Amino acid sequence: MDVTTYLEVGPGKALTNAILHTDAFPTTTTVEGFHQALANLYVTGTTPHLPKTITDLPTYPFQHQTYWLPQPTTDHPEFWEAVEQGTLPELLDVDPDRPLAEALPELARWRRRGRTPRYSIAWRPVEDAAEPELNGTWLILAPESETVAARQCEQALRKYGADVDVRTVDAATLDTRSLGDPDGIVSLLGLDESPSTEQEFVPAGAAATVALLQAGLGARLWALTRGAVSTGAEDDPAPRAVQAQVWGLGRVAALEQPERWGGLIDLPGEASEETWRQVARVLSRPYEDQVAVRQAGVLARRLVQARAQGPAAAFRPEGTVLVTGGTGAIGGRIARWFARNGAEHLVLLSRRGEAAPGAAELVAELRELGAEVTVRACDLASRAEVRAAVAEAPGRLTCVVHAAGVAQAASPLADLGVEEYARVVAGKVAGAVHLDEAVGDAPLAAFVLVSSVAGVWGSGGQGAYAAGNAFLDQLAAERRARGRTATSIAWGVWDGDGMGAADGAGDFLERRGIRAMDPDTAVTGMLRALERDETFVAVADMEWERFALGFTSARPSPLLAEIPGARVREPDAGETGDRFGERMAVLTSEERARTLLDLVRAEAANVLHLRSGGEVPDGRPFKELGFDSMTAVELRNRLNAATGLRLPASLIYDHPTPLALAEALRAEFAPAQASPTRDGLAALEQGVDELATEPALVARLEALLWKLRAESDEPDEGLEDASAEEVFALIDRELSGPADLSTTVGKSDGAER
Repeated sequence: MDVTTYLEVGPGKALTNAILHTDAFPTTTTVEGFHQALANLYVTGTTPHLPKTITDLPTYPFQHQTYWLPQPTTDHPEFWEAVEQGTLPELLDVDPDRPLAEALPELARWRRRGRTPRYSIAWRPVEDAAEPELNGTWLILAPESETVAARQCEQALRKYGADVDVRTVDAATLDTRSLGDPDGIVSLLGLDESPSTEQEFVPAGAAATVALLQAGLGARLWALTRGAVSTGAEDDPAPRAVQAQVWGLGRVAALEQPERWGGLIDLPGEASEETWRQVARVLSRPYEDQVAVRQAGVLARRLVQARAQGPAAAFRPEGTVLVTGGTGAIGGRIARWFARNGAEHLVLLSRRGEAAPGAAELVAELRELGAEVTVRACDLASRAEVRAAVAEAPGRLTCVVHAAGVAQAASPLADLGVEEYARVVAGKVAGAVHLDEAVGDAPLAAFVLVSSVAGVWGSGGQGAYAAGNAFLDQLAAERRARGRTATSIAWGVWDGDGMGAADGAGDFLERRGIRAMDPDTAVTGMLRALERDETFVAVADMEWERFALGFTSARPSPLLAEIPGARVREPDAGETGDRFGERMAVLTSEERARTLLDLVRAEAANVLHLRSGGEVPDGRPFKELGFDSMTAVELRNRLNAATGLRLPASLIYDHPTPLALAEALRAEFAPAQASPTRDGLAALEQGVDELATEPALVARLEALLWKLRAESDEPDEGLEDASAEEVFALIDRELSGPADLSTTVGKSDGAER
């Protein structure tokens, strides 16, 4: 170092020890002392070298606060417990006599499995001893084949207080214009599995459910099925994958039409009087919206972390493996895994066969891994072509993987056409059905269905896609009931692969709590499911608090009640909304404005994890403060809880600064003021009967009304009826640039089929 002069800022060696034993009595600051030392250097002929240094500051508030995430724990209690108890070979599923060096790959594989985020479905009993209480007029819609069930349902609803209108209709040709204005709707149409018109894979029950959702009725719609889900109860009906499409639709309806959707109820094979009493109980207490009624009572659907049940058996692929969508992104990844782990021959089916983009490179790579490869063009919608592909597969067919699918452009259920629904559903369903038929009772080692989390919890704008994936999940249960193997894996988003990897999709999904998975982690999820011979598992990397915030913004969802991270952080305990309103009523206008601004800034600080509301500038846009669609919803929720108001999710889009938002809240709490205009309107209402006999006066009033309409500022069209997904996308566009609404939340399939 070219240093000729050294400067020590401090008391110096001679005084250090003495200072430690004296009382502090500062006479100057450290900065002043430093400046004085520099001055002494300068007057003695030394010019300090003070170059300009540019340092990037953090993009978040950093002074006197810790913003670093805690280091994740590296402890593995399961592993160390096995070491202490001498059961490590059983945990890793290895020979205890093997040398450590040979066991290390198994140890690494065990650790990767532990890092894979896996979820399953559990069914929890709903304890409620109270009798059902219904009121109003309920409409029961049933197909001709379910007149007995309709009559039993009618008797139960009447018994517990409802007026009932029962209509037997043709689900395939349902006319929703004549349904009237009921207070509630119970639809048995989902039980109709007959094909809708000419669409083989669109059941009439699913098509009728879509029609009811598009009718714009104000009543809540409850859809009943039989065998659409499997709970593990002894009296589970035979699994019916066809009816599971209704459950996929219902999960999306809960997100898109939260005020008009009731829920999903699955019936047992034989419905008793007690069954219908339990149905009436669910209708009268609509918190649980995904339930199955069984002999044991009402069972509610819950998403839970998947737990290993017993030791895993090693899965080693051999023989011939057939992969549909095999030249696509996800299918290609899966094919590579099979080739790397022992498959002798891979048969890759896709629409374009060898002409598919990247097919030649994929074939070369698979052959380098030691597998023979056949690429075949096949239309999965053709039963004959699928049968031929299976029959002509070389060697011994041991595994089938259905990874093909068709993307759905974002389209709410209200606008979903039958042709689009049929196209998307058939992309999933047709291939799965034809493969199931073609392999018959062949003793396969694995029959894997590539599903999506969109079918597990729903995804706005993806009704058809969710329905198709829900079908796959229940088809796996249906095959198991027939004594055949099947595993449905509902994947989240793969990093860089599949339908969820479109331009801008990663950021769009991550803002909603769905993170892209490393492909190796995703494939490990498949391996774990096959090792444990599971029927269903969901594999997704989720930021649950962020996801739940948006997922439950318009409607609570008990589905996530057992996911610890999905418990949305509640506002701090404080006065209730009623008491807040009472306090606002006695304040002056200026005091009210100041109090509401303080409230907005304090709650914004809580959302941003700042120390106090004083760190939130009142005139700075929320966008610049770091708000996005999820934190916007959290702020809305906190303000709702504090004030007792019902504010929209688009709150900070409508009022982009804390000051503007506080002014909007002040208007909500402004006391009603008497005015000549209001008095005149009251008098007008009282004399409306007399005015009706004066045509000239009526004409003048109509002219005034049209003038008011023409001069009024209309709000953004459709904002009040927008779904939560559409509102989030709107906020994202305003706060952080464009968002691609064509992106599917939870899509995982390959882009090429």
